[in-house]
Amino acid sequence: MIRGSALFVLEEIAKIVMETIDHFEEEGKIKDQETKEIVKFELTALSFWLFKNSDVFLGLMHRAILDEVHNQYYNRLKKSGYDSKAQQLVCDDFNLHYRKYDEIYADDKDLTIVSVEFSEFLSKKLKAEKNLENVMFAMYLARKMTPKFQEWAEVVD
Repeated sequence: MIRGSALFVLEEIAKIVMETIDHFEEEGKIKDQETKEIVKFELTALSFWLFKNSDVFLGLMHRAILDEVHNQYYNRLKKSGYDSKAQQLVCDDFNLHYRKYDEIYADDKDLTIVSVEFSEFLSKKLKAEKNLENVMFAMYLARKMTPKFQEWAEVVD
């Protein structure tokens, strides 16, 4: 059940991330492959964090599914040619994001503040000036993810 649920969650997250990227490509906000890959990584990290903080599944089951989502994601990286060192860098980067998002979300439970932090992570990775328009990536993604979480929670109940 955990493996199957995690695979489903991972596939759904991947779809939403790609829908978000497609939307912003159509708007002309993503103009090249390198930017697309960086945005994809940042959106994936944010998606995993959003899932981590959702209440789709109960307690330990939720944690086990999240762990399996990560394991399956790292297995996909391995199949794509990432060695264990590169996978560890991705893991460390995810953990950095999670800690920062957790820290700023803890006080106000405001996704807007998390979106601003997302924008800062993205600008840093793109080696670009801070651009508050990047907040829109995170806000769009969150608007797509929230109904999915509600849908999944209803299925679980």
